Amino acid sequence: MIPLRLWQSLCRSMRCGLFKRETTGLGAPLDSRRMVVLDVETTGIRPEHDQVISIGAVVIEELRINFSECFDVVLKQEKASPKENILFHGIGAETQLQGVPPEEGLRDLLEFIGQDPLVAFHAAFDEFMIGKALKQHMQTCLTNPWLDLSRIATALYPDKAGRLRSLDEWSRFFSIQNHQRHHAVDDAFTTAQIGLILIKAAIRQGNHNFADLMALDRDQRWLSARV
Repeated sequence: MIPLRLWQSLCRSMRCGLFKRETTGLGAPLDSRRMVVLDVETTGIRPEHDQVISIGAVVIEELRINFSECFDVVLKQEKASPKENILFHGIGAETQLQGVPPEEGLRDLLEFIGQDPLVAFHAAFDEFMIGKALKQHMQTCLTNPWLDLSRIATALYPDKAGRLRSLDEWSRFFSIQNHQRHHAVDDAFTTAQIGLILIKAAIRQGNHNFADLMALDRDQRWLSARV
């Protein structure tokens, strides 16, 4: 595994929008497509009231994590988040106040992800918070499809779903270490490792493209609502 400091250095050096590219259709084979795994850190856990502080993203391409592509940005805040929030994610007040202007950071994010499908763990929160930031600062929105790995995990490992719910619990189950939890790009990297395990398991069960994964996600969401 790539050393943590080298990984973070790569992400810092590649934050600018260098990776805009065309997407292929959702029916393209999973072993030939690009997917962007996202994670956010926020000022709190109340989506309607809180703001995005940082966004991390890594790329799965051809069923591998592409270490030459990652995204890591701290968005400049009008005021620093409360002390208890800083203790949670470790992004200090000075770093928040000196971050990248939101319009610039979000523009770089849009350029990085292009039109490729997005992947997250408990994706609804990330999708809502990024959408909120884009609407607030750029008057735009994402149209990319999202995949929620928490539902994919439940669908593929139903016997584990009752006791494994969080990113930490699934990470331990798959023996994946996260050396800097609640750092957006590191959590995205952890999510990508879980994602690869789940996607390969889904392929073995006959799911061969992103549309199949979205159907699996959708079916699991429907089943969860019925329970």
